[in-house]
Amino acid sequence: MDDIWRVSDDDLWAAMRFLAREERIIAEPSGAAGVAALLRYGAQGLGRVAVLISGANIADSVLEKVLSGS
Repeated sequence: MDDIWRVSDDDLWAAMRFLAREERIIAEPSGAAGVAALLRYGAQGLGRVAVLISGANIADSVLEKVLSGS
């Protein structure tokens, strides 16, 4: 391992919102962590990047909150 990138809860919500709106993928917070890191730090200079996205195990009320941005 070369690096560890930390993301905040807000970063996770933003990644979940991005995935839902732009890619039509519903992901739970931990499943969106890789995307959150790329959105926060970028991927320049990393070469090819693969991100695993998992889980749609999210309550409707939480998804509604994430999508509304509140």
